Amino acid sequence: MENSIDRAYEALRDAEFTLELLEQCEDDNRRFRILFVACMTLLSTVGQVLARENGNVDIKKAVKEIFDEHKTNEEKHDIYFKFIKQERGMIIHEYDVNLPERDTALVMKQGNEAYLFEPGDLYKPLADDNYWGNEDVRDLIQQAIDWWKNQLQIIEDKLV
Repeated sequence: MENSIDRAYEALRDAEFTLELLEQCEDDNRRFRILFVACMTLLSTVGQVLARENGNVDIKKAVKEIFDEHKTNEEKHDIYFKFIKQERGMIIHEYDVNLPERDTALVMKQGNEAYLFEPGDLYKPLADDNYWGNEDVRDLIQQAIDWWKNQLQIIEDKLV
């Protein structure tokens, strides 16, 4: 019988697959937006299924311990509080997707060289964000996936 950890891993694998799809659609803003919405919803779902554990008391206790730690150390878990939770909240409650309406060009400097990325290239920052320094949303999603993998491992370690 599947438990919440198994279902959380399934949602996380689906988020990883959605990220792969995001990597392939730079030139289609609508598709990118829809996949971003799907990915943020999946990343939020990981925590939701863990919180809804009904059958295994040990899992429920381990999840509560880790979630309590998150709440007391929000800065340490900023990828959750300032990205997953914030973006998911905007999507679910307002259907406001924090992506630029239009692609913007980006100039990257490396030593004495400057490289121009035209609109539609590989750069997709959040539209309204001062916290992440205009980091590409796919990089943030990958950080969120890695963070969840770490959190799931911590929960599993508590069960041994």
